[in-house]
Amino acid sequence: MNRRVLLGATFAGILSPSLSFAQTLLEESSSNGSGWLAQPQPPQPVSSSNFRGAAASSADHLDLGAPSQDWRNFLLGRERSVNIRRSGEGGYRTLRYRSGDGTVDREGYGALCFVLRDVRANRMMAMDPALLDVLCGIQRWMEFHHQSAGITVTSGFRSGVTNSKLEGAARNSMHLYGKAADIVIEGVSSAAMGAMARQFNVNGGTGIYVNRGFVHVDSGAARTWTSRAKG
Repeated sequence: MNRRVLLGATFAGILSPSLSFAQTLLEESSSNGSGWLAQPQPPQPVSSSNFRGAAASSADHLDLGAPSQDWRNFLLGRERSVNIRRSGEGGYRTLRYRSGDGTVDREGYGALCFVLRDVRANRMMAMDPALLDVLCGIQRWMEFHHQSAGITVTSGFRSGVTNSKLEGAARNSMHLYGKAADIVIEGVSSAAMGAMARQFNVNGGTGIYVNRGFVHVDSGAARTWTSRAKG
């Protein structure tokens, strides 16, 4: 049965933006239990300064089923969170987007969508949970190897206008669909980040920007690339 999700974007003020997104995340679900949201078409972004704005989107029910024995799912676990910050916007915060029972953590998911917003256009998108799993997985991989480091997002969702103004941005970039993020981990080279991302993000895209110090990850088609361009 399809789910309908109403994402209400109500903001109390710019001093506490990350806690004010998605004050209502209403789910119409069957008695079959919880699941994630698949996005066959991207929903319309909403203004992060519009107090009355609300974005409505339809999504197919994605049944998670029983936990896989795959080591990636083992690392992810049932409860999932990301220690994250936006470049130039304060310190790291651990934001949980999935509860231990497999349901969406409304407040944490909304906060992550805000961190991953288009800062130039001041607009947000319902981010793909598969992308959040990639970010979570990279951190869990590091924790497994006794390293702890927060993720800094340099680019998340992009509106069409923002994407068109960025030199070298793909016309059909996964950023447009809420399925991509460019990330930095302090003290970790882009080559090392890329190696971790490629191990975990086998079903998505990983781009390593060696001389620019960041890695692109997305939940689109499986592919990898390396760029040595500067600036």
